[in-house]
Amino acid sequence: MISVYLIDLDNPVLSTRNCFECLDAAEKAKAIAYRRDCLKRRFVASHFALRVILGRVVGKRPSDMEFRANSWGRPELLGGPFFNISHSEHIGVVAVDPCAPVGIDVEILDERYQLDELTSFLSARERSMVEDDDLTPESLTRIWVRKEALLKAFGQGLSYPLSDVSVDVGPPDYENWRSVAFSKNTEADQFELIDLYLTSNSVAALASANPHPCVHLRELQFSAWQK
Repeated sequence: MISVYLIDLDNPVLSTRNCFECLDAAEKAKAIAYRRDCLKRRFVASHFALRVILGRVVGKRPSDMEFRANSWGRPELLGGPFFNISHSEHIGVVAVDPCAPVGIDVEILDERYQLDELTSFLSARERSMVEDDDLTPESLTRIWVRKEALLKAFGQGLSYPLSDVSVDVGPPDYENWRSVAFSKNTEADQFELIDLYLTSNSVAALASANPHPCVHLRELQFSAWQK
């Protein structure tokens, strides 16, 4: 089973000085580098929440969690579980899978996106499957999050060309897992995708190497983590 945790990054209890002090040196440096206070606060909140969630799984305090990065920079936890994190504005999500690599992505819908900018990541197969009238900011953002979740699960993130992977371009399906196709790497064909409904103004997707796992969505309150 994959547990997906939905987090309100604007919850003030997630961005206190104590939360900041739980982060490691690299995380603190990234937080300090943000010039806008809201971005710094949300970064601290998301990474502290990740430490709390994983700490409860492995039985450690948030400050004792030690992460390492794979060759493409994806954070990992020695000894597991597999996990992935994403955030967009005030929404944070963490996916945890004890059995197999997992990837998640969320984006707040923004009608200001320019279609010519969004279509650049489509594969030739995807372009052949959609009509111009189907290319809206929402539909293209949905394709984007499906691809990013997939590549995060695969472990290479956006270092792998988005146009070299094809996903379903249809409307959201929150019940069924979907297959994907990589044009240059057959190892990644083992991954599957499913859409997630988190909020009315966002789109999200989850990817897993574990065939058809159950997904448990949890909207957490900070007080629940302290028990």
